[in-house]
Amino acid sequence: MIMEKKIRKKLENERAEQEFEMEKLKQNEQKAMTKVETLKENCYEKDREIRRLEKKLDQTIEESKTNITEMKKIHKRSKDELQNRLDELKKAYQKLETENKTQTMKFEYSEKERESSIESDYGKRFIELNHYCLTVCFFLSSYIKCVIQSEIWHRLIRKQQIISGGRQSRLGSRQYSSSSIGSIASIRTLSRRTVEPENKFSSGFRSPSTFSLSYYSGDPYNLSRSSSQSQFANERKISQLERQIVSAHTDVQMLKREIEVYKSTLAENEKERDVLSQKIRTMDISVKKLEQSLKNEERKNHECELRLKKTQNELEHIRDKYEKAIKDGQSEILEERRKTRLKMDVLSRMNEVKKRDEREQAIEELQKELIIKTSQLNRVLAQVNHLENINKTQSVYGETWEHQYRMALAELESLRDENASLKTKIRRQYREIELLKQQSEMEADVAMLESKMGILATETTTETATTTLATIGT
Repeated sequence: MIMEKKIRKKLENERAEQEFEMEKLKQNEQKAMTKVETLKENCYEKDREIRRLEKKLDQTIEESKTNITEMKKIHKRSKDELQNRLDELKKAYQKLETENKTQTMKFEYSEKERESSIESDYGKRFIELNHYCLTVCFFLSSYIKCVIQSEIWHRLIRKQQIISGGRQSRLGSRQYSSSSIGSIASIRTLSRRTVEPENKFSSGFRSPSTFSLSYYSGDPYNLSRSSSQSQFANERKISQLERQIVSAHTDVQMLKREIEVYKSTLAENEKERDVLSQKIRTMDISVKKLEQSLKNEERKNHECELRLKKTQNELEHIRDKYEKAIKDGQSEILEERRKTRLKMDVLSRMNEVKKRDEREQAIEELQKELIIKTSQLNRVLAQVNHLENINKTQSVYGETWEHQYRMALAELESLRDENASLKTKIRRQYREIELLKQQSEMEADVAMLESKMGILATETTTETATTTLATIGT
C-alpha cells in the first residue's frame, strides 16, 4: 500500500509537471500567433499607405501633364498671334511700298513733262521744287521702309525672346524706344525741311511781276526787239507755271497730310507696341509663374518618389523582419515540440521500465512462492511415500494405522486440494502475466498513438498500476 501511494504521488507529480509544461508551450504558441497577427496588420497598413502614395503620385503626374499642355497651348496661341501680326505688318509694308512706287512714278513722269515744257527761270525754280519734292518723297519712303523694317525686326526679336524665355524683352523694348525717338527726331527734321523751302518758293512764286521785271529789266535793245506775240507766249507760260506751282502746292499739302497720317499710324503703332509689350510682360510673368509651378510640381514629384522609395525600403525591411519572425517562431515551435516529444518519449520509456520492473518483481515473488509450494508439495509427497512404506512394512499395524492412514489421506486430500488451488492460482497468475504483457503492449501502442496525437496517458497508467497491485495483493 505504501508503494502504491508513493507510485501514485510520483505519477501525479509527473502529470502536474507535464501539464505545466504543456500550458507553457500553449502560452508561447499564443504569443507567437499574436506576434504574427500584429505583423500581418502592420504589413496591411503599409500596403495601404503605399497604395495611397501611388495614387497621390499619379494625381501629381496628371496635374503636371495638364499644366505642361496648357503652357504649350498658351505658347502656341501667343506664337500664332505674333505671326498674324507680323503678316499684317508685312502686308502694310508691301502696300506702302507699292504706293511709294506709284508716287515715284508719278513724280518722274511729271518731272519729265515739266522739263520738256519749262525753258525760263520759272522752269529752273520749278525743277528745284520738283527735286525738293522728290527728295522729300525719297526721304519719306526710306523713313517708312526703315520704320517698317525696324518694326518687323523688333517683332522677330520679341518672338525669339518669347520662345527663349522672355528674358531680353526689356532690352528689346529699350532699343525699340530709342529707335522710336530717332524716328520722331527724323520726322521733326523733315517737317523743318518741308517748311523752309516752302517759304522760299512761296516768296518767289508770289511775286512773279518783280521776277519778270528783274528778268526783263536789262538792255533796252532786247525790249524793242520783243513783240506782242512773245509777251502773250510768256504770259501763257507764266500762267501754266503758276498752275503747276499751285498743283505743286497741293501736292506738298497732300504730302503733309500723308506725313500726318503716317505720324498718326506711327503713334498707333507705338501704342499697339506698348500694349503688346505689356501683354508680353504679363505673358512672361505668367510663363515664369507656370515654370515655377512646374518646378514646384517636379520637386513635389521628386519628394513623393523619395518618400515612396523610403516607404518601399521600410516595407521590405518590415517584410524581412516579419518573415524572420515567422521563421524564428516556427523554429521555436518546432524546437518546443521536439523537446516535448523527447520528454514524452523519456517519460513513456521510464513508465515502461517501471512497469517492467514491477512485473518482473511480481513474477519473481510468484516464482519464489511457487518454489516454496512445490517444496512443500514434495515434502508432503515424501511423507506420503514414507507413510506408504511404513504401511507396507507395518501391515501388522494396519488397523491401528488405518485411522492414521485415513487421517493422512484426508490431510493428503486437503493438501491436494491446496495444491490444486495453488495450481489454479499459478495458472491464474500466468494468465494475469499474459494479460499484463498484452496490456503492456497495448499501453505501448497507446503511448505511441498519444505521442503522435499529443495526448498524455497518465490516467490509464495509474489505473493499470492500481489493478496490477490489487491483483498482486489478492
